[in-house]
Amino acid sequence: MLKHFFRTSRESVFTSLTKPSIAMFSGAEGQKTSLKKYSLTAKADQNGKLHLKGKELGEVTFQNALEANLGSLLTCEHATLKFWARTKNIEITGFEVKELNGIIDTRGFGGVPGVPSRFLEVNGLIEIDGNMTDKQLQELHERVAKSCPVYDLYQAAGVKMDVKWVKKA
Repeated sequence: MLKHFFRTSRESVFTSLTKPSIAMFSGAEGQKTSLKKYSLTAKADQNGKLHLKGKELGEVTFQNALEANLGSLLTCEHATLKFWARTKNIEITGFEVKELNGIIDTRGFGGVPGVPSRFLEVNGLIEIDGNMTDKQLQELHERVAKSCPVYDLYQAAGVKMDVKWVKKA
């Protein structure tokens, strides 16, 4: 089986997302539901790089669509983490992706029957800094896994999620 690994760069893709709007999560915890539309533009250059631009995203460039997909997962988890942390009076002061890998069997992309073309697994390590205990970080991680919309898409697709969160020492 051929597998490819896609790793995000160590550069933060969150520069324009360090202060996510709580308004985008107004349906949380039984509050009145409100819908919000997200829009962006994208352009692929002659080298295959994908350039995305959005009102809340800012401008980001990825090598390919799979890296963009992992970036979407990370930005959503980050925004969801910050929202839930605020509900517990926890301040998140750092969110550093030490490693993130998306594993895909390229036979699925090639159309081999029975082989999914999606990520099979996402694994990695994220170091988080803030005024929380290890237990609180674990609780936040569980809450994010249940409420992050992009994480939910991965889970619904059957992707094995194994991204460890650790508190910055």
